[in-house]
Amino acid sequence: MRFGGFQRHHMAELRSALAAAVLVCILLKPALGLFFTGNVDMNSMLPWAKTYIYMSVIFYIPLSSIFVFRNTMQGCGYGFLPMMGGVSELVARLVVAMISMAVGSYALACFCDPAAWVTAAVFTGVSYLFVMKDIRRKYEKPETAAAEK
Repeated sequence: MRFGGFQRHHMAELRSALAAAVLVCILLKPALGLFFTGNVDMNSMLPWAKTYIYMSVIFYIPLSSIFVFRNTMQGCGYGFLPMMGGVSELVARLVVAMISMAVGSYALACFCDPAAWVTAAVFTGVSYLFVMKDIRRKYEKPETAAAEK
C-alpha cells in the first residue's frame, strides 16, 4: 500500500503555511485598518496586533498538519477521531484562556489559538497512526490469505 499522496499533500500544506506566514507579516499594517473604524490610532494598536500575529504565525505548520491528518482520516471513512480533534482544540483553548485570565497576560491570551492547534495536531497525528494501522490490518489480511492458498 503506497502513501505517496500523503507526503505530497503534507509538503504542499507546509509550503502554503510558510507562504501564508510571510504574507500575514507583510500585510499586517495595511490590513489592520480593516478591523478599526473612526479615529483609532493604528500605531498604538500595531504592537498588540504584532504580538498576536507573530505568536500565531509560528504555529501555522502544526495548523497545516491538522488539515492533512483530519482530511486523510475523513477520506478513509473515519469521522469520529477528526471530530474529537476539534474537541481537543476547544478544551485547549478553554484551558489556556482561563489561565491567561487568571494570570492577566495578553501574551498568554494570544497563545490560545497556537495551543489549540498544537494540541489538535498531536491528537490527530496520533489518531492518524492508529487509523493507518487499522487500514493496513483490514486490507492486508485478504491479500495474505489469498497468497497462502
